[in-house]
Amino acid sequence: QKNRVMALNGIGNIALSLNDFNEAESKFREALKGEVAIESDLGQDINYANIGAIFQRRKQYDSAFHYFDLSMIKNKLINSNLGIGLCHTHFGEIYEDQNEYFKAEKEFRTAYSIMDGMDDKWHWLEACLAVSRINIRMDHFDEALKYLVRARNTAEEIKSPEHLSEVYALYEMYYSRIGKYKDALENNKLSVMYQ
Repeated sequence: QKNRVMALNGIGNIALSLNDFNEAESKFREALKGEVAIESDLGQDINYANIGAIFQRRKQYDSAFHYFDLSMIKNKLINSNLGIGLCHTHFGEIYEDQNEYFKAEKEFRTAYSIMDGMDDKWHWLEACLAVSRINIRMDHFDEALKYLVRARNTAEEIKSPEHLSEVYALYEMYYSRIGKYKDALENNKLSVMYQ
């Protein structure tokens, strides 16, 4: 049963990466039923978060919040700081999508502080980049650059081209907002290269 739900979850993730939201939701819900049957709080947490991500991508924010809340409950039950931090990141992304930048920044900073110092630098980078991005959107450039430098150094340390692509995309956003378009273009090129 556990292998079956893991396979369903994997199929759901592939469907999600292909933007086939209906197929992804179907597989995540089927996996969730299996995780409930075997009483795995961790598995339920993951599938609630995955279903929340689908609703977030569909811009159905109330439903996204609901499923991320369910994921948060499971994360607290299993004392997973990583999962709790990721839920705060998801909450922040929803607020950011709705242009509620102060609420988004609060959630991103909470996620950052919870995950800071963890061995899982890949997920910590998500929060670090989010703090930088929201500060660029709010024109708090000094604060944004402080986190962006940390993100770049960590992404280079763990050799993550995906995160380096996002780092340079944020540098491009920063330089565009301050009117340095040549620098923006150079960072765009770097972002595309790492992508």
